[in-house]
Amino acid sequence: MSVNREREPLFWSVPDCTVAVEAPWEILEEIHGVVQEGLRRLSRGGVEVGGILFGRRVDNTVRVMAWRPMPCEHSRGPAFLLSNADKQGLMQVLESAETDPQLKVLEPVGWYVSHTRQGLTLTEEDVDIYSRYFAEPWQVTLVLHPDKTGKAQAGFFVRDREGRLRTETSYRVFEINSFRTPSTEERPGSAKPYARTPEAPRKTRPAPPPVVAAEAESGMRRPWRIAAIAAALLVGTLAVSALPRLRNQNPPTSETLQLRLLDAQGQLRVEWDRGHDAIQNAQSATLYINDGGAIPPIQLDQETTQRGSVTYLRLSEDVTVRMVIQRKGQPPLQELARYVGTPVPKVPSKELREARATRAKYLTETQALRRRLDQESERTRNLEKTLEKLEKQMEKEARLR
Repeated sequence: MSVNREREPLFWSVPDCTVAVEAPWEILEEIHGVVQEGLRRLSRGGVEVGGILFGRRVDNTVRVMAWRPMPCEHSRGPAFLLSNADKQGLMQVLESAETDPQLKVLEPVGWYVSHTRQGLTLTEEDVDIYSRYFAEPWQVTLVLHPDKTGKAQAGFFVRDREGRLRTETSYRVFEINSFRTPSTEERPGSAKPYARTPEAPRKTRPAPPPVVAAEAESGMRRPWRIAAIAAALLVGTLAVSALPRLRNQNPPTSETLQLRLLDAQGQLRVEWDRGHDAIQNAQSATLYINDGGAIPPIQLDQETTQRGSVTYLRLSEDVTVRMVIQRKGQPPLQELARYVGTPVPKVPSKELREARATRAKYLTETQALRRRLDQESERTRNLEKTLEKLEKQMEKEARLR
C-alpha cells in the first residue's frame, strides 16, 4: 500500500520499548539532505554530521517537530567526534533554544548522527553524547547511513523499560528514499507547526481614510478605543501565562522523586524523597552515574534507599545521575538530575584509571558482601523459625507423656 508522505508522518515503535516516535517525512528528508551534503564533501566516506531534534512529548510518544545542527570542527577526522570546543558549542545551542522564538515552546527530544562507514550502530562516542546530553529515559537517537544513490537507511535508538540501550543495531530500520535541501532561510532547521500547514497569505490592510470626523465625534469614540486596547492587553497577558511550560523535565507530580545533587568540595550528595511511596515499597533501586564516562551501576540496599541519600566522590565538573526504582506490578520509576560546577583537581591519567578501577572493584565487592549478608540474615531467620517449631513440638510431646 502506498503512503502519502505529505500527510502521513513516520510512526516508529517496537513492542520492547516504552517510547514511540512520530516524525514528518519532510523533516527526515531535510536532515537527510544535510547528511548527503556531508557525504559528498569527501570522495571516500564523506564527513559525518549531527544535530539536535526538538519537539514535544505526549504520553509515551515523542513528536519530532524541528532540528538544529550540532557544531563539529572535525579536529579528529571526518567521523562525528566532538572536541571540547564542540561540546561547549553544543551546550550553547541547547541553552539558546530556550530563547529562540521558534523553539522556546519545544524541548530537546533527542539527536541525530550520520554514519557513513560503520552503518546503523552506536559508537562509544555516540553513547557518551546520548547519555551526557540526552539522558532522559524518553529521549532518542536517530542514526542515518546514507549511500551515493541518494537514499539512506535509518533507525531510532531508545532505552528499554529497564533503562538499557541496545547499540549494535536499531530495533526497527526504515528507508529514506529522497532528500530535501533546505533553503537559506530554513538552513538551521525548520520549526513550523507539526502538520506543516502552509501559512495563508497575509491580507494587506488598506490605508485608513483621512480623518474628517468632527472633534466631538472623535471624543466620543476615544473611550471605546481605550477600552478595546485594555481588553486586548488583558487577553494577551492571560494567553501568555497559560502557555504550557514544556521545557520542565520533572513537573511537580506525585511521581516526582525530587532527585537532587549537592556538592561539598568534590563530595556529591545525591538526595531523594525518602517518604515517597515508591521508595518505601521499592523492590530495588539503582543509580546510573555518568561522570566523565559511565561507571558501573550502583545497586542500593533497602536501608540506603529508605535513608534518602548517598555520597559520591565526583571526578569531573559535569555529572548526571539517573535513579531507577523497580516496583511490584508497576513500570519502573525513573528520574534524572545533573550537576555542572567547578572542575575537580586534575589527576594524571594513569592514576585516574587506577582510581576508577579501584572504585569499581570496591563497589562490586561491597555489593557482593551486602548480598551475602542478606542471604545469611535470611538463613538465620529460617533457622530461628525451625528452632521455634522444634521447641513447640517438644513441649507438646512432653505434655502427652
